[in-house]
Amino acid sequence: MSDAAVGAALVAALVSQDMPPRKAQVPLARWGSGRYSLVGAALTCWRERMRIAQSILGTVVGLSLALSAAAELAGCAASGSLVEDSDAGDGGNGFAKSDAAVIGAADTAAPTEVRIYANTDRELYVLDPQTKLVSLVGTFESTDKDLSSVTDLAVDENDVIWVNTATTLYRVSSVSAGKVQLEQVAALPKDTIFYALALTPKGTLESDESLIGGDGDGAVWYLSKTGGTARKLGGFGTVKSGDPAPSGSNVWTLSGDMLFYKDGSNARGLATLRACKSGKNGDVTDCDFANDVLAEIDMAALKEAYTTKSTRNLRKQILGAGTGYGRLFGIGAWGDKVYAFGRNSTQAPVVPAQLIEVSGNGDGVALQAFDKIDRGWSGAGVTTRAVIQVVR
Repeated sequence: MSDAAVGAALVAALVSQDMPPRKAQVPLARWGSGRYSLVGAALTCWRERMRIAQSILGTVVGLSLALSAAAELAGCAASGSLVEDSDAGDGGNGFAKSDAAVIGAADTAAPTEVRIYANTDRELYVLDPQTKLVSLVGTFESTDKDLSSVTDLAVDENDVIWVNTATTLYRVSSVSAGKVQLEQVAALPKDTIFYALALTPKGTLESDESLIGGDGDGAVWYLSKTGGTARKLGGFGTVKSGDPAPSGSNVWTLSGDMLFYKDGSNARGLATLRACKSGKNGDVTDCDFANDVLAEIDMAALKEAYTTKSTRNLRKQILGAGTGYGRLFGIGAWGDKVYAFGRNSTQAPVVPAQLIEVSGNGDGVALQAFDKIDRGWSGAGVTTRAVIQVVR
């Protein structure tokens, strides 16, 4: 049976149960590690069954997620509520109950079909862009004994999640019992360390979706899904008069992440950039870690760089005067908002890991801080079929 068929069967099983009384509510914070933690906004038991069922339909790992969700919610049908495990705590994963607070009234918002995924070095999370609920999916696992810190992720049109370390490309093959199993796909070029990962929609650079990476110096690369090929596409140009950059900065570099999507028939791209000083060997120094800017990627220049095999300035425009937040290492988007996941900073000023909402004019607003997440966010991504209208 296909994942889609299994998911459809699960939906039928979940929603066929009697709807509990409206007063029977489930404050849901996260799934993972075989239990729910009861914090955050209140959701009815029946509605949560529907939301989880809808969110897993059609995904490649839908079967595993479906079975996990069904097991988690089994007791919900009988009692109309979920019971919190006595050892819920932070489960040793750094995601404490206080970190799961929901921004907004989740009980009155319709669930969305698209989820924005985010990762720390070791764990996968999911954000519902409408309820602003951040949930733990699980801990990254692999038969690869050399699995190091996961630096970013990307999500294709079929909801397949790709992740990378600095040197290796993986795909998520299954999710079960709080563990996110990774399948090694290819080794990345050894002479470059990759921190960012994104996918372009089909037809943008080639007939299939294309993997785009970002290196430690903030440059953008085309990456083969089968390994062996990495082609530098360019950077984001020099700092111009009037740009929102500190004095002395002379180059814009990728701060942490990119995303690509279709706006009608047109492909668009967004990135978080930071201003730096360029070194003699093409490296960068003295970067601004306090004010990342949201920028639109020049898709024509990206295509030209790919076709001609020569680098281009990929910056189309900077949106506004900066987000007001730095180290935005992961971004996803839905509707007219970008959701940026910020790394923590242990140097003055000390800043915890944060979720930042960025509007089309480039302004950032902090939605939530995550004091218990060790080292903070590393990356994020959203499916290339997401409906996004940040830039018009």
